Amino acid sequence: ERIFINCCYSPRIYFLVFYVPVLVTEMISWSTSISIIHSPQLTPSLFSVKRRVSSLNKRIILFSSDTASFPGNENKDESEQQTAPNFSLHGNNGLPEYSMASVNLSQKWFHLVKDGQVSATTTIQEGDDNDDDDDVLVRYGVRLDEKQDGDKDNGTIIRYLDFVEYENSNETHARVERIRSALQQHQHQQQTSKDEPNSSDGIKQFHDGMFAAQLQLVRTLRPPPSEGFSGAVAAAADNDEDEKVSCIPPDYNDETDSFVTGPLKLTNRPLIDTVNLEHMHTPWDIYHNVSPADSRGHFLLLPTLSQKSNWRNQMLTDKDCHDLLHLSSTVSPPGSLLLCYNSFHAGASQNHVHVHAWPCPPLALLDQNHVVVGGEEEEEEEEERDGWFCYPVSKLGSMFDFFDLFDGGVEVSFLDYPVMCIELSSSSSLSATVNKYSLLSKALSVLLQTIGDIPHNICVLNRPSSTDDNGDDTNTNDDEDDDDVDVYVFIRSKEKSPNVVPQHKLGASEMMGVFHCRNEEELQELAADAALDSEKEEEEEEETSPMARALRDVSYEPRWDMWEQIKESLLGLDDDDDDDKKPDVYERTTI
Repeated sequence: ERIFINCCYSPRIYFLVFYVPVLVTEMISWSTSISIIHSPQLTPSLFSVKRRVSSLNKRIILFSSDTASFPGNENKDESEQQTAPNFSLHGNNGLPEYSMASVNLSQKWFHLVKDGQVSATTTIQEGDDNDDDDDVLVRYGVRLDEKQDGDKDNGTIIRYLDFVEYENSNETHARVERIRSALQQHQHQQQTSKDEPNSSDGIKQFHDGMFAAQLQLVRTLRPPPSEGFSGAVAAAADNDEDEKVSCIPPDYNDETDSFVTGPLKLTNRPLIDTVNLEHMHTPWDIYHNVSPADSRGHFLLLPTLSQKSNWRNQMLTDKDCHDLLHLSSTVSPPGSLLLCYNSFHAGASQNHVHVHAWPCPPLALLDQNHVVVGGEEEEEEEEERDGWFCYPVSKLGSMFDFFDLFDGGVEVSFLDYPVMCIELSSSSSLSATVNKYSLLSKALSVLLQTIGDIPHNICVLNRPSSTDDNGDDTNTNDDEDDDDVDVYVFIRSKEKSPNVVPQHKLGASEMMGVFHCRNEEELQELAADAALDSEKEEEEEEETSPMARALRDVSYEPRWDMWEQIKESLLGLDDDDDDDKKPDVYERTTI
């Protein structure tokens, strides 16, 4: 007995007996699901971006084809566990898997849709959309569609379907009929297609170079903007090149805040969860969006409503930036959720501080082997894309300038992109004792302080820790899940392009390279331009792409002057080596 005990407690014997068989089994299992991401093709620029792509050259990503294991499932009702589908980016049902702060949002979304929670009612006004019909009340949202398929391993195909239906079956409205007809036609085409079905059948899409556009009609029925977030003054400012547009929103009024009062207040919806991480300044609530931009999931993240001090206008503080980056670092799998913020005059529609989150890659970039240009469907080579490396801005192969902060802990890049974009990236080269997300949020706060009241969008993606050119992990932290975070800050001059679909408000998604069209006419306008562009010389393609033109129209200029101001402010962080002397709060100023 003593000999047996000594053998078991010997580290080498213990490792050989218990760990080696497990490792061998896992290696055999993983060998069938390994995909290697190739480095992007670099484009000419003033500077090489080797530091941005070297970590992607030989990164190995592991995917499991098994049913996902969700944190906290052991506490769920048995019936709920039995109805949960197989969530996986490459799963049989095509439903994406994503979680944040150990909250499995993909499963939460599935049950919200299954229970009919992702829906809302709205009144289509008389004469709306140039129609003479009477007012009608409609319900719109996302529903679950399940059908049997013998070709599938589990025999079931699950789709999230957009829908619009009348509350009174005796009523009709021309605008509603057009939306319903378009949805039925598109969903029928998807269901009868021989190709692998999408998990959502409510959009039409096409691609123009690296940009994408999609038409999601149900999204056009979402609630109206907050008071002061639209109107003749904003429209005039967008079309006046000399008019200065500010990101400072109107004064906050809780009596008109649709998040805390009225029929659409958030507390009328199920609270998905409240997240309170160790390094966060305040807990953050997670609610679902009743008018999702992506029917596979769309969430609203905001400082908890249980503290009335968080009832404030749509403007990020330095503490909000700090919490936002820590939240993003917990997204799993890395890059499976995009977190984005729209300032006033940059796509925001509600005057209450909030951030959006939806699955990544988006549908328009997930299935790029079907491309519609000028009304004709063309086939392109299908390539695998990961969330942190799927958007046009994240795939850029060139930049204008760059520098590092905090001994390489934060990388700052001035990207070569149609709209002015500054990328802030954390680095895994720091010591494990250094909170790299706090350093990153400090840089973001100083950047926002520098741009002052200029409209902007902020998009955040996490990604696996960096590897060197040999594919070896260069992360010195002990935590294997300690991912890096990329922050894209888009600096704007206005909300709408006066030349390309001028009625369309451009938000964070458009800045990242995916346009959400409001109607068929906008989609056809972009498609017609794209077909014309494809006939032009390749070297002129960037200048003629309609979506690139739209982004260029709303970009801040002169961008180089702004870059020099940002560079000077951020480099000032490195001038003072004593962190105790640095302010903890950076107040927003006007320039």
